[in-house]
Amino acid sequence: MKAGSNGFHFIFLFLLFSSSCFSQSDERKAATGTENEVIYHIFLRSFYDSDGDGNGDLKGLQSKLDYLQDLGITSILLTPLYSSLYYHNYFSDDFEKIDPEFGTMQDYLSLVKDIHKRNMKIYLDMETQYVTEDHIWWKDSYGNPGSKYSDYILYNDSAHTKPEPIIFNLAELPAYDGTIRKVATVNLHSKNVLDYNYNLFKYFVDRIHDK
Repeated sequence: MKAGSNGFHFIFLFLLFSSSCFSQSDERKAATGTENEVIYHIFLRSFYDSDGDGNGDLKGLQSKLDYLQDLGITSILLTPLYSSLYYHNYFSDDFEKIDPEFGTMQDYLSLVKDIHKRNMKIYLDMETQYVTEDHIWWKDSYGNPGSKYSDYILYNDSAHTKPEPIIFNLAELPAYDGTIRKVATVNLHSKNVLDYNYNLFKYFVDRIHDK
């Protein structure tokens, strides 16, 4: 079972996304080709289940592209696809791995190809500013200032035992079954993290163009 967390994160992301969208000038919209977009924000896990396991998935979304296009949708915004303990897939344990309950990388590539064939766009929510204690950055750097990931997480002490909490000063998040995972803020000032993010986003884009 996937874990849950407070609804604050969705509210925050929605407000952030809305602010970003509606604060653009007409000139910027025209320059980026977004002035006529109709964006459908999809929470994949609850959208359409193609294999009967109780989770919406990439193949399920792909099977509904005709329906979405008939509605006049021009762009799809997906919540995170990457591996995470939590049902909403924020707070990742591996940014480069697609949650197996959603499908495979090949399923993702097939979906994107089909979307582009229809002259539609796809946007991915790639939230990389928080990680759980299950992520390699945390596991390798916690209590280990000499780790190669030593500057990937914000620590408040030189011994690397006090990671910076996330939004609203939360240091851990509970699961539905009572499991608790610690969470921490990623150091977005680190050049290593910025380089990683660039390569991560490029990884998802390049795989599309390789096909």
